[in-house]
Amino acid sequence: MKTLPNVLIGTIFITALCACVAVADGSMDCTSLNCINLNGINLETVNPNDITPPPPYSCENDLVEIMFKKDARVRLRGGTPVDLNAANALIGIDQVLSRVSWSEWRRICDVSEELIDELTAQGEAVSGNELYNPNNMYRLRIGSGPDIWEICRDLESCPGIHRARPVPKPMILPLPGNYESSQGYLRPATSAPAGINADWAWTQPGGDGSGINVCDLEYSWNFLHNDLFNNFGGILNLYSSDPMNDDNHGTAVLGIFGSENNSWGTKGIAYGSSIKACGTFYGTYMGDPNPTWNVPGAIVAAASASGIYPGDVLLLEHQWDLTGGNGFVPIEFWTDTYPNQTYNGVYSSIEWAIAVKDVHVIECAGNGGINMDLLNWYGDSGAIIVGAGGAYAGGTYTEGDLQRLSFSSYGARVDCQGWGEDVVTTGYGYLYNAEGSNYYYTNSFSGTSSAAPVVAGAAASCAGYWKANVSSRFSMHPIYLRRILKTTGTPQVTPPSGNIGPRPDLAGAIPRLSEWKDVTASPLNDTRGFGNWGDYDNDGDEDLYVANSPYVSNKLFRNDGGGVFTDVTTTLLGDMQGYAGGAVWGDYDNDGDIDLYIGNNGNNNNILFRNNGDGSFSDATTWPINCGFYGYRPTWVDYDNDGRIDLYVAFSGQANKLYHNDGGGAFSDATIGPEGDTGNTAHAAWSDYDNDGDMDLYLVEMGVPNKMLRNDNGVFTDITTPPLSCVGSHQACCGDYDNDGDQDIYLVDGNYGVPNILLRNDGNFAFTDITAAPLDDTDHCSMATCVDVENDGDLDIYLINNQERSRIYLNDGSGNFVEDTHGLFMWEDYTTTNAWADYDNDGDLDTYFGVTFPANSNTLAQNNSAGGRHYLQVKLAGAASNACGIGARVRIVTGRGIQVREIKADRLQQSLIAHFGLGSETLVTSLQVFWPGGTVQESLMVAADQQITILEKVSSGAGESVQPLSTKLYPNAPNPFRATTPTLIRYDLRQSAPVSLMIYDLAGRRVKSLLSGIEQAPGSHPIHWDGRDDYGHQVAPGVYFYRLNAGAYRESRRMLLMR
Repeated sequence: MKTLPNVLIGTIFITALCACVAVADGSMDCTSLNCINLNGINLETVNPNDITPPPPYSCENDLVEIMFKKDARVRLRGGTPVDLNAANALIGIDQVLSRVSWSEWRRICDVSEELIDELTAQGEAVSGNELYNPNNMYRLRIGSGPDIWEICRDLESCPGIHRARPVPKPMILPLPGNYESSQGYLRPATSAPAGINADWAWTQPGGDGSGINVCDLEYSWNFLHNDLFNNFGGILNLYSSDPMNDDNHGTAVLGIFGSENNSWGTKGIAYGSSIKACGTFYGTYMGDPNPTWNVPGAIVAAASASGIYPGDVLLLEHQWDLTGGNGFVPIEFWTDTYPNQTYNGVYSSIEWAIAVKDVHVIECAGNGGINMDLLNWYGDSGAIIVGAGGAYAGGTYTEGDLQRLSFSSYGARVDCQGWGEDVVTTGYGYLYNAEGSNYYYTNSFSGTSSAAPVVAGAAASCAGYWKANVSSRFSMHPIYLRRILKTTGTPQVTPPSGNIGPRPDLAGAIPRLSEWKDVTASPLNDTRGFGNWGDYDNDGDEDLYVANSPYVSNKLFRNDGGGVFTDVTTTLLGDMQGYAGGAVWGDYDNDGDIDLYIGNNGNNNNILFRNNGDGSFSDATTWPINCGFYGYRPTWVDYDNDGRIDLYVAFSGQANKLYHNDGGGAFSDATIGPEGDTGNTAHAAWSDYDNDGDMDLYLVEMGVPNKMLRNDNGVFTDITTPPLSCVGSHQACCGDYDNDGDQDIYLVDGNYGVPNILLRNDGNFAFTDITAAPLDDTDHCSMATCVDVENDGDLDIYLINNQERSRIYLNDGSGNFVEDTHGLFMWEDYTTTNAWADYDNDGDLDTYFGVTFPANSNTLAQNNSAGGRHYLQVKLAGAASNACGIGARVRIVTGRGIQVREIKADRLQQSLIAHFGLGSETLVTSLQVFWPGGTVQESLMVAADQQITILEKVSSGAGESVQPLSTKLYPNAPNPFRATTPTLIRYDLRQSAPVSLMIYDLAGRRVKSLLSGIEQAPGSHPIHWDGRDDYGHQVAPGVYFYRLNAGAYRESRRMLLMR
């Protein structure tokens, strides 16, 4: 054999089949099944650096696949490549080709250049990634001359060429076995062997794959099979042929997911889908008459086809021999050799197809038994890689149900498993062959070839359900579907070791899809920009005002209930001049209905609209709040606690302004201190950071350090210290993430590569950076909101990444966050803002997220993720304080601890109703409202699952009281008590004081410090004790004393802990 050039020494090998092969008498020859050793070396344990490079793979001796570099723009003009970017991409090529008798250039596929360019641009805009443009990929036919590998080496040394490899000859597909079984893969996941619950999915709308196309990329089909004929939607590329001269393999694959529901033969997992095919061995592309193996071109052709839509499924029924010794791995290792994956034609085409068409790509892991954790992966192409799992203990193979079959390649990158043995499907005729090949059935289809279509069918079922029930506007994001199939499936059984992932369980996956639903309908689907919720007509449901982007007018939508919104925009409210960058609801005149202030992003004046109480609005703008010049970040806040909300406006390019509400519709400029900052404020984050009863101000600045301003009775002092003084932030999201009673801060950084940070409030304006993954996001973030998405009592984070996909980080209650982004939120449609409210009054928070890109529109997403968890909603009606209770702090106590919410009204305004998720709790033992005016009210034993209104200083239920007249310690309840039912200790404070509350045993020894010198505000305070000491150990049953020290007040009481 010829010695090969060094540049290719690690990238060449021989192809071979590693599967069971049917022989003439119907038996199986499995002699080559376990051929996973190379020269006697076990590939599962081999050091990749010690392996001897294998010989070349079997290839076409006159055809080269060429990938020009990613930044090139090489196009064929008159049969000759032309460098349209004039970037020297063609240097040296003519010199290399002068050594062959002739050469002929062909494009990788016959999809038009214009369409591929358009789709590539769209894919890059959506994914935020630079994609490889398939127009830069070519096939080069060459005449006689040097060895083709030598030509490839020389071409690859040319500066403009990324990769040059001989076109491989087709590899034999992962062939089936010849053993009996039934269609058990359709049955419930709890059955033995475990199915994927397809029969349950068929009871759900769209669960049969209706509306979805599934395209099989391979060869060897019989499209005339009578159990496939009516579902067959056509072949996407012409002139494909079968190098194996067999019409069974593809037929068997199609039958698993696509055979008809006709009460005879087999029944496909996604029988409602449309079957399509795209041959990977074809000719006459761009005039080439000779069929060759062209997997990259087939992927591009399929994704570009007019009959393939977002949400459809592409199935890659191929494998690649990475070792030259039947070491089969996924086809995305195309033209690579052990142990390295490169940015090759198939990998880049998969990535391209997912980005440009949002298709779900399913890929065989391969029948090589390779430990793929030993391989050097280039990256994540986005495909769902499928391994082969067993179905029967003692069946065809020794492994049992859900175990990895020995021939299946495996590793961390394998996502899911399908049935890898004894699959009943169309083709081959081993089960039935009496009426000819159009009625062939087998009961022995096996390998990753049978496993992958099982997962493809599950994917089509999920995609069909999504389209019918979740959103017809947005397809299901491929990364989301992959995560759902992995996290809801039936777990793999070990041993043997080697990950092939769970088996899909549609009864687990489909309910997860419906946790959110796109309910956007006219007129909400014709808007862009910032949404703000507020019940302007006081009818009990949240209405919506949308501040326009530069492309459309502002809109007011009245919520009529039942998911119906009516556009009630008047000329006054809608015909704004300029670009309205923000709007805030608040009752500035305390007349019982909310008014609206609009901040303009431009030189036009801001506007105050007074709500007339009859559904109409009047322009109430007066000097000085008619400010202009980019004063588009307004906030309502009662900074001096005088019972009227004031107005703070953050400007771009000039000093911020604080406008005092003087009553009677008059405002005056009260800016006298650091609140008049000139640092180009991106966000003014008002919150009572020190729990002293007045709203402090954290200024998030663009390009200069942020500032913390402490409010002392209306006077502001800059007390900024690290880490609050960080630079480059875009927005601050405030909330009590750890449920310790004070407001923490999540800082969103708007710069690529700079992480967001989470700052824990330790009291007295001391903050600690406790950022950990995944909150250290480094994408181009625009904003975040803190909200209890799933009603479990912990504040989660919804992060908007503008041109990248948005994310939901769920708070597990122990200081950890986990990404659990629903597919509805993963589309990169230039989302810039979102607003949360329970628009349908069902007890969980829904969201309206806004976009600014003119081709898109805003979306209303309905939350169905609470899963039966309980809630409480609190609406405030101020008397001495402002009517909306803006600036009030609402604190609840349940058996799981405390929660605190603040009522705010800024440019990123959420609902003015405080929402508490309660998890499994059905009773709130204490509800306290700390009003801006200083009043503290408490309601005891409030039932869950309702919205209540608290009237300031007016009783709204049994047990409610105003601020206590004296400091007092109450008897605990229940008493006696058991550790399984914690006892409630309650005390009143007449005035603020440092509080200590200790538990002692009969010998006077302290066993538990519940509070130690904590400064607390006046009011009634509850706290629970569960019978554990300071070390978390359960104390012995018996008599204990609890002692309260509050300033000069001292009192002790006795309680009995029972066994």
